Amino acid sequence: MKLPLAAAGLLLTLCAGAATGGEDAAKTPAGTAVNAPVPEGQAAQVHAAEAPAAEVQVARQKHSIQPCQGDDKRCARAWYGEYKAGILAELKHYRGLAGEIRRLHQAQDAAGAKALLDRLVAGGYYKHDEWDFPKDPAVPIAGVSSADVGAIGDCRVAIASLRLYLVDAAKQGGDFDDDWKSYNEFWRKCAKHYKLK
Repeated sequence: MKLPLAAAGLLLTLCAGAATGGEDAAKTPAGTAVNAPVPEGQAAQVHAAEAPAAEVQVARQKHSIQPCQGDDKRCARAWYGEYKAGILAELKHYRGLAGEIRRLHQAQDAAGAKALLDRLVAGGYYKHDEWDFPKDPAVPIAGVSSADVGAIGDCRVAIASLRLYLVDAAKQGGDFDDDWKSYNEFWRKCAKHYKLK
């Protein structure tokens, strides 16, 4: 099912159980649950997606936003610093694959798309799914501006949209160009805020 791109309050297909435990990696099948809601303006196309056959091995997140209470600016800044670095590095990796993903989708190369998804799983490029993000990004966070929280959310949605576009290709589920459009829209917002190229 395809949902309107502009609809507010949609959920990304983000895995529950952010990697905040004591293990070195989170081990959750990708795409099997939902995590944080996407605030208004960050809604992405969401439709059913099969999880990769392998488990995702994502580097452990050291700083969760959930324990940060009240005016604990140090806690919030530690979360934002780590989250921003992780998400921007992951976005750079996905951006480097965008041309290949587009080609696989247009060629309806399901085998090639599945192989690339397996590479992303093996490489642990699922921080946008696994890492802890505010349950309600609209709630102010002490020590981190709402503009920064919104922007890193845009970056997160850009990654998720591009991955969903790749999942579409792997499933040969039809024409889902809205995911490609969503990726470009949120990439532009992210790039503008962080001055990325």
